[in-house]
Amino acid sequence: MGCPELKELPSDIGDLRNLKSLQVMGCPELKELPSNIGDLRNLKSLQMMGCPELKELPSNIGDLRNLKSLQMMGCPELKELPSDIGKLRALEELKIICSWLGCVKLKSIPSLA
Repeated sequence: MGCPELKELPSDIGDLRNLKSLQVMGCPELKELPSNIGDLRNLKSLQMMGCPELKELPSNIGDLRNLKSLQMMGCPELKELPSDIGKLRALEELKIICSWLGCVKLKSIPSLA
């Protein structure tokens, strides 16, 4: 079902300091995540599914030091992952699934070391 009209997440989402899981699914109009997403220091899981207009993740994604799982599915406009992704030392699972929509614009994945 999702949120077909959602164009952006609230800019104060970074204030949710105890948030552990963020799932954004079925939001065809969502183009980006707020830049303060890196303030979610306790976030352990970030899932973006069915967001075909999402072009990039915020550059401060590496500030999510407790992130264990990052999943991107059905985001064909995603062009690149930020170089800060290598700072995710707690990351245990990285899934980029390019199934029915493909990842035709994703050119590379930065070094994770």
